[in-house]
Amino acid sequence: MKIKSILKLGTLALLTAALPACSFLDTDPQIIPDDGYYNSEQKLIYGLAGVYGVLNSEAIYGNYYSLQIANADDLCYFNNYNNSESRPDRYNHSAGTAAIYDTWSKLYEGIKNANRYIEAVEKTEIDPEKLSVDIGLYIAEARFLRAYYHFLLAQAWGDVPLRVKATTSPNPNDVQMAATPQEQVLKWCADEIEATIPDLYEPIDNTPSRVSQTVAQGILARVYLFMAGESVKQIDGLDKKEMYRRAAYWANEVIASHKHDLNESYE
Repeated sequence: MKIKSILKLGTLALLTAALPACSFLDTDPQIIPDDGYYNSEQKLIYGLAGVYGVLNSEAIYGNYYSLQIANADDLCYFNNYNNSESRPDRYNHSAGTAAIYDTWSKLYEGIKNANRYIEAVEKTEIDPEKLSVDIGLYIAEARFLRAYYHFLLAQAWGDVPLRVKATTSPNPNDVQMAATPQEQVLKWCADEIEATIPDLYEPIDNTPSRVSQTVAQGILARVYLFMAGESVKQIDGLDKKEMYRRAAYWANEVIASHKHDLNESYE
C-alpha cells in the first residue's frame, strides 16, 4: 500500500509541475496587421525583412534557384549523375519537382509580402520626425524586390501572373489570375525598377545587405539584356537595339559610380 501511495503522490507531483509549463501555449497568435502596425522605424524594418526574407530560403538562393535551376546549362558538369532523381540540373524534372514548385511558390510569397507591405506603409501616418530616413526608402526597396521577383519568374517561366495588389480574399477571381505575356511583365519590371532608383540609398557602405541605387541599376541592365535576347518577343515601342542601348547605359551608371570594382585576381 505504501508503494502505491508513493507512486500516486509522485504522479500527482509531476502533473502539477507540468501544468504551469503549458501556460506559454495560452497566448493569442501574433499576426502583423495591415493597418496601424507600422508606427515606428523598427516596425518598418521588421516588415521589410519579411519582403527580403525569401531570398535566403532554400528555394531561392539557398539551393534550388541558384544551384539546381541555374545549373541546367552547358556551363555546369556533374561527374556522377543519378537520373532517377527528379532535378532540373539533371534534365529530369516536372512542374511538381520540389526545385520547380517551391521556387515558384517562394517567389510569389515574396510578391505577396511586398504587396501587403507597400499598401500598409503607404497608408501609415507615422511622424517623419521619428524616422532616420524618408519613409519612401522603405517603399522603394519593397517595390524593387517585388519587381525583381517578377523578373526571376518571367525569366524562368515566360508568361506569369503579374500581381501588383495584395490578395485579400479567397475569392477565385482574386486568387486565380491569368498569366500576363512575358514581354509585358518584363517591361513592367524595367519601368518599376527605374522608378525606384531616386528613392533608394545612394551610399553602399551602410547597406551591405540591402538594395542601393547601384544594385537597382545593375539589375536593370540585366533586365534589358534579357529583354534584348532571342527568347523574348518583340516589345511594342522598343526594338532590340534600344534595349541593348539601355542595358549599356545602366551598366555604365554602375561603373561611373566608382563604388564597385572587378576582382583584381582572375584566378
